[in-house]
Amino acid sequence: MYSRILMLFVIAALVLPSLGCSGEKGEEGSADGSMEGGALVVTVNGRELNENEVVQEEDRIRAQLAGRVPMQQLEGMGEVIRQQAVNNMINRVLLEQAADREKIEIPEEQVKERADQVKSGFGSDEAFKEQLEASGLTESGFTQEVELALRIEMLLDGQTNDLGATAESDIRDFYDTNIERFKKPEQVQASHILIPFGEADGEGEKAAKREKLDSLLTEVRAGADFAQLAGEHSSCPSKTRGGDLGFFGRGQMVKEFEDTAFGMAVGDVSDIVETQFGYHIIKVTGHQDASTVPFEEAKGDILAYMDGQRKQQAVSDYIDSLRTAASIVYPDSAATE
Repeated sequence: MYSRILMLFVIAALVLPSLGCSGEKGEEGSADGSMEGGALVVTVNGRELNENEVVQEEDRIRAQLAGRVPMQQLEGMGEVIRQQAVNNMINRVLLEQAADREKIEIPEEQVKERADQVKSGFGSDEAFKEQLEASGLTESGFTQEVELALRIEMLLDGQTNDLGATAESDIRDFYDTNIERFKKPEQVQASHILIPFGEADGEGEKAAKREKLDSLLTEVRAGADFAQLAGEHSSCPSKTRGGDLGFFGRGQMVKEFEDTAFGMAVGDVSDIVETQFGYHIIKVTGHQDASTVPFEEAKGDILAYMDGQRKQQAVSDYIDSLRTAASIVYPDSAATE
């Protein structure tokens, strides 16, 4: 149920250098507040979080954002990422402490089963061990992280078990209010054979390519297997699927291709169509009219979404309550939360 939370801890342990939160305590802080893991950042109910731990969490957040946020924007998010990293680490400590108070324990065989599931995601033992070595994490430390994640998962399950059922009237209200989400546009399924040409091709070369495709079109109209010809002659990666492009809606293909495909009936084969990519023969293999998903069909997905939102809110409220009751002390002030 809380696999995202589990993977947050486990992935962090495997991707980043030694996590430093897996139960192995470092040396005591020095008089100036520094310690083996770097300067003291915050103390949470007596548990000291140091600079190295926070920096590792910052790295994890950046890794999550990479590819989704432009690099220039990501470089300017240092302060926001720092604050999020500190908050994440505080929440982690509070949840671990709460699991300790609840005396939550996970059977060894359950820990092993979940650890094996995570390991299998790396494809091989060698790849897993290489990642462990790169992160500076031991097998024992990895197992501790999995156990902690499972303990927190059980803790949070306890906060959401008594939420009660979502009323069907609420589900119906969501459907009616968000009806646009359940509308399906008209779609066409088509296959094609592509003979490409480029800017470097002269008129003679383009004519020869068109002539080749015209001969293939003659074969198709004479009854030749379209998928076989696409596999043998098309330059599109779809050739491995007999030229099949699957279903697509308006706006997903270049205009010339789209206009032709949407103007054809199922089973029709087009004349040669020229686009910026080259010359095509198009065969329409399926068509779906615009429609709206019926309420009864959508109800299960809506219920799952609404239940997920309610559980997420319950977990958020629980963490807020832990923070309210906690002693959170920053070294540069006497402020606490």
